[in-house]
Amino acid sequence: KLPSGVRSADDIDAVWYKKVFDVPGDWKDSSVWIRFDMIEGQAALFINGKRVREMLRGDWETDITAYVTPGERSEVLLYCTRNFNGLAATIEDDELMRQALAHAKRAKIESLGLTHDAVLFTRGRTAWLSDVFVVSKVKEGKLILDVTAGGDLKRDGKISGVIRSITEPSQNPVPFGPFPLAAAEKKFEVDFRGTPWYLDAPHLYRMETGLRVDGTVVHSVSNTFGFREVTITGNKMYLNGRRSTWRMMGPFHGGGGTCSTTAMSTNSVFLDLFRSMGVNLIQLQPNGAFWWGYLSSQGANRTTYDLHDDHFLELCDRLGLGVTLPIPPTGNNLRLAFKLDKHSKAWEQYRREMLAYMARYRHHPCIQAYTIGKNIRAPLKTRVF
Repeated sequence: KLPSGVRSADDIDAVWYKKVFDVPGDWKDSSVWIRFDMIEGQAALFINGKRVREMLRGDWETDITAYVTPGERSEVLLYCTRNFNGLAATIEDDELMRQALAHAKRAKIESLGLTHDAVLFTRGRTAWLSDVFVVSKVKEGKLILDVTAGGDLKRDGKISGVIRSITEPSQNPVPFGPFPLAAAEKKFEVDFRGTPWYLDAPHLYRMETGLRVDGTVVHSVSNTFGFREVTITGNKMYLNGRRSTWRMMGPFHGGGGTCSTTAMSTNSVFLDLFRSMGVNLIQLQPNGAFWWGYLSSQGANRTTYDLHDDHFLELCDRLGLGVTLPIPPTGNNLRLAFKLDKHSKAWEQYRREMLAYMARYRHHPCIQAYTIGKNIRAPLKTRVF
């Protein structure tokens, strides 16, 4: 991992990050990737002195196989700017940012730099699984596997795997597949009569999925999920067919502080106390600022819209505590979003970023709902999605 970055002062418009790392020798049969979890501004990536690519907001995952040698040391340089200086791209290539800055009457975003970890990881050399999302159909006793894959899928690609109970390891594993995979996105149906995940009565499963090409496993992924289905009828919410009643505590926020999600994930005494009080759902604080932070009221030294603490969400998964998870709304309290032409390039950027942000956390069964902002003053006459 690379260390988290810092926020810059207002008079600094560009920063550089440098890190030397070793690529394991046993990665020689895999493709090597680097992912930046959060970059404020725009960026250019260099590996071993070679300029790999430019990265605009949200596009932070790169295949660097051609630039590194397994078993040898490499160097990554990351250049970050908030005014496109030194990049081939311009503000005209980021229509959403252009409109947002115009809406806020600002010349540039306040935030700058690498503000979360960067992770080095591997995928299959020729083909890989990017994500396997489990959609539960509890009443029907089925799972829908929403598979996203990459690489060369034109050959004889098939996925198969097994589902095992984490909560009750003595349960018999459930195999599935093989299913043919010849497209980057595909959905498969699996018969599954598992134990549902409930608030106060959680049950977790682990799904292990492998991708075979020409009979050889080229990549595999493992993810945890809860067999749970949230539905809404009228103004009532149901969890696995049962009326869902929330006993909430919050709002809490990411980052530091005594009662932040980071503090609660490292000291479960808070969550134990909430459970003893009958609390079954934690509200995480929504924020009216965009996730890349051009409207930060706290200045340049605070992550305006922090990433959520994965360890905290995993702990809530295990304890059976629900969470309402905020996604980053655009502009000040969604006002810009309502002004965007729903057929415009800016709208497509906005929608893509919001869906990608939700997809980052959608595997957690503790998430019962998403919230889209606070202090919303815009009239809610238009559906955002």
